[in-house]
Amino acid sequence: MKAAAVLFLTIASLFVLKAGKLVIVESWDNGNPKITKEYFSEDNPESFIFRSYYETGIMELVFEIRNSQRQGEARCFYPTGQLKYKCVFKNDILDGPMTFWYPNGALWQKFNFSEGIISDSLNV
Repeated sequence: MKAAAVLFLTIASLFVLKAGKLVIVESWDNGNPKITKEYFSEDNPESFIFRSYYETGIMELVFEIRNSQRQGEARCFYPTGQLKYKCVFKNDILDGPMTFWYPNGALWQKFNFSEGIISDSLNV
């Protein structure tokens, strides 16, 4: 019975209501967030902003899911918080610019995608 109560409290602690949007939070052992899903509305579990974090609490990745597909800009960060890359999704397919940076912030590479296929690239 005790184990069931602990399990219930653990699961219940993963659900947080924030500004009218349901946020599911998975945490690292140190209490920092590991994964969050911020829903646009409580009645649509297939549309949300996904965020993952390093154990230090610095954001690692953020992107938007609309109707179960990645949409719009996605950004990934180094453990320092410096932007690693950003890209654009349309209906879960790369479609638009994708840019990579070195850990020091210097531009590394740029690509353009059209419906998931590289249409051109620029090595910097």
